[in-house]
Amino acid sequence: MNQSQNPDNIRQFSPGDIIIREGDNSDFIYLIRSGTVKVINHYEKENESVITFLGTGEAFGELGVILHRNRLATVIAITDVEVDLIDPEEFNHLLDTELGQRLQPVIRTMAERIRVTGIKLSELGYNIVFNSVSDDNSNRELKLIADSDLALKALQGKEVVNINKFPFRVGRFSEKKSDSLFHKNDLNLYEEKPHKISLSQFSIVRTEENFYFVDRNGGIGNIVNGIKVGGFEGNNNKVELRKGENIIFLGKEHYKLKFKLIL
Repeated sequence: MNQSQNPDNIRQFSPGDIIIREGDNSDFIYLIRSGTVKVINHYEKENESVITFLGTGEAFGELGVILHRNRLATVIAITDVEVDLIDPEEFNHLLDTELGQRLQPVIRTMAERIRVTGIKLSELGYNIVFNSVSDDNSNRELKLIADSDLALKALQGKEVVNINKFPFRVGRFSEKKSDSLFHKNDLNLYEEKPHKISLSQFSIVRTEENFYFVDRNGGIGNIVNGIKVGGFEGNNNKVELRKGENIIFLGKEHYKLKFKLIL
């Protein structure tokens, strides 16, 4: 029986339960079947910071397993959560194949870079945009509206997209399977070549009180309410969204990829 189908490897957690704790042994990889969790560095310490939120279909605990290190963060259930436990031996079995042997150095290098980058971002205070979500904000819904012909085309003719999941990730659609491995989007934008939209363009993130537009280091940057966000020009990679209407250009204004985000 495939392990993910084995009921012995399914666990349930209630809101507030600690699923894994920073510093513990890395025993399993966790695949979220349902629910939402938050990932925290330095839990219950003065410099505690929430790294991100994860939901259905996403995994955590893989870095410690790949790097053979103790848990690098604490993960806490926000809602009722059900997870699959993936035994490292099953994971390692895949890595023991000829292709897996070739990919091991790549996977370990990527995992190490992610870990180091996460530490640097935490030291810079970047994680402040990923604070826990209050009940008052839990039902908030934003609207992304196409405000140009190219934006409407990118949404395949759909004028309005309702956003009620956070973080909400947006990027360019690609038919390449390799791209789907490294770029996870909640909304795919469609564009013909030459491409101006990045595979990972931006995210909408919420905190207890505010919503933020966050560039995902796609390269071309964005303009939000006249402020340059991201890109290779040393701009800030996030900006707070204001109540009411927000004007967003993907890339430069002359790209004409214009959207409105209603908060």
